[in-house]
Amino acid sequence: MGNSAGMNVGSCAAAALIAAFAWHCRADEAAPERVVLEKDGSKAPLEVPSTLYGIFFEDINWAADGGIYAEMVANRGFDWRTERPAYWEYDFRGGAEARVTQEWAKPLYPENAQYLRIEAIGAGTGCGMRNRGFCGGMKVVGGAKYDLKFYARGVDGYAGGLRVVLEKPSVEKGGASVQLAEFKVRPGQMKVGEAGATPFDRILPDWTKFTAELVAAEDATNATLSVLLDSKGIVDVEFVSLFPRDTYRHEPNGLRADLVEKLAALRPGIIRFPGGCIAEGDDFMSWYDWKRSVGPVERRYLNENRWDSERSARRLVYWQTQGLGYFEYFRLCEDLGAEPLPICLAGLTCQYRRPTHFAPMESLDYFVTNIVDLIEFATGDPSKNPWAKIRADMGHPAPFRLKYVGIGNENWDQPFFDRYSVVASAVARLHPEITIVSSSGPNVDEGRWERAWKFLREQNAELVDEHYYRDPDWFLRNACRYDSYPRTGPKVYAGEYACHERSRANTLRSAVCEAAMMCGFERNCDVVRMSSYAPLFNNVDAPGYHWTPDMIWFDKSRVLETANYRVQRLFAENRPERTCPLRSVGDASGLFWSAGEAKGGELVVKIVNAREAGREVELRLGAPDGEVSVLELSGESHESVNTFEEPDAVCVRASSVRASGGSVSLGLRPWSVMVVRIPR
Repeated sequence: MGNSAGMNVGSCAAAALIAAFAWHCRADEAAPERVVLEKDGSKAPLEVPSTLYGIFFEDINWAADGGIYAEMVANRGFDWRTERPAYWEYDFRGGAEARVTQEWAKPLYPENAQYLRIEAIGAGTGCGMRNRGFCGGMKVVGGAKYDLKFYARGVDGYAGGLRVVLEKPSVEKGGASVQLAEFKVRPGQMKVGEAGATPFDRILPDWTKFTAELVAAEDATNATLSVLLDSKGIVDVEFVSLFPRDTYRHEPNGLRADLVEKLAALRPGIIRFPGGCIAEGDDFMSWYDWKRSVGPVERRYLNENRWDSERSARRLVYWQTQGLGYFEYFRLCEDLGAEPLPICLAGLTCQYRRPTHFAPMESLDYFVTNIVDLIEFATGDPSKNPWAKIRADMGHPAPFRLKYVGIGNENWDQPFFDRYSVVASAVARLHPEITIVSSSGPNVDEGRWERAWKFLREQNAELVDEHYYRDPDWFLRNACRYDSYPRTGPKVYAGEYACHERSRANTLRSAVCEAAMMCGFERNCDVVRMSSYAPLFNNVDAPGYHWTPDMIWFDKSRVLETANYRVQRLFAENRPERTCPLRSVGDASGLFWSAGEAKGGELVVKIVNAREAGREVELRLGAPDGEVSVLELSGESHESVNTFEEPDAVCVRASSVRASGGSVSLGLRPWSVMVVRIPR
């Protein structure tokens, strides 16, 4: 919050208290005092970093597989550790019958050895398995192209063929399927092994790779993909993949275009990945090892998902294929012009899980090497480094940009400090060009956070990651917290934050409170160098546990911008090049602001009204006479929430006001965020 002359941090926090009176005042009540904002010549302007507003991505709420990663087939490699092939079901037609098993002999690749064997006793009109995708059916668009890929081989002299059929159920045909597209493997087109005298004598052939372009005949949101034998006998099937051709930028192994477009609109300066708690896992068998997420997708290791909802029943239903791996993360950062911020282990797993696993101190070179190899993968010379060669072989011989590496996530106290100091100092010594982002624990303003800051100052840390998931009052009380942070020593990355209503809904009030905090980020950008809301996505079609609130909600067909998303976009689209300190005249309680000069010379002023009453604000900033553009985010009430049925309950409205005599008069709605752009 901008302060009037002599206003200290304590009074600034007090000014955040919300006045409880209505926007439409009664005639016998005094209207809120007009507040004047003017330049504060006692404070120097600051250069605003391009990294100030960023994105935090974690595979929670089925954000990756079944979400932004565009693969349409769930459990495409049949590798989920389940008794039967998860997300696949029998598809026996015309009296067909078969034994279906998961096998491991002579796999396509050893990294994901499990595959599907269909042993048709009678083929009927088709005998095989059906996949419904991740969320009860695949979305396809009529006329659109889809890339099919799979591997197959015949066993024991199989003489028939295969059909891969994209279909949708038809109400008009009494539940019968309507074929949308089909690909046929004719007899003789795949390798077939001869039968032995017994199954122990059979010789398995090599796999045959098949690719095809499928064009959907019509739209569907409940499409399925079936692999069917047309003759009795045995066929092995592996890695059945279906990708929309229309991924973001039409990239292979790409991302869902409409979701990435929402991210691009945020103009992120950084993208943090892969988490979060996902990065650390439950133990050293399930942490996110970036090395297992690169190379050919068929060879990437399956991994447990930290956010699976069925662990208490000892039944994992949420796996990571890591098809969205570190190469794709780096490519996304490059596409969006954002700095990558990978999060790496400091030698311990997630401290929220019990028991936490701590690597022996003498083993920490393992984690140092892992980070150093990551830097080489991103930036190294393919002719000199094997990890850089993998990057080049994946289609990116030029180096990616990598300036930051996070070591640790929400870690705390001495076991973390001991390991962090060894890992971070070694990485800094080997790669002094890399800025290390360090964990200050899971929360702020508590003992673990205080101990972390003391330790990290002693370590001469560069950037400290602070997290806060708190209620609206906390955000308003803390909107000025960085006004009083030391200007020397470590800088701050507000790496995970969100305003949590009691209902955990994405309300207008939550977004306005976050905007108040973001004004503080901007005004104090010499301290706060990065920030990112969390979590990013919620796939409402997906089963199981869902964390809320989230910035972007989506299903198979639609993407919903929450009020919180619209605040993030409003701030990012209007990020100035340098700040312009302001001070207030009058009672500014419940008002928060920041201002700065944009690249073209315009003065950009952000004002947040976090109270139940409207406010009158006058900007005395030397505006030339004429029209001034205004953007205002608001809704019917502080409880307004965007939904798929009412996506603009909280929206941004554009208007203009007239500047006269060097000043601009503004009327702010209750619980609103306004951006004013004043030409110079």
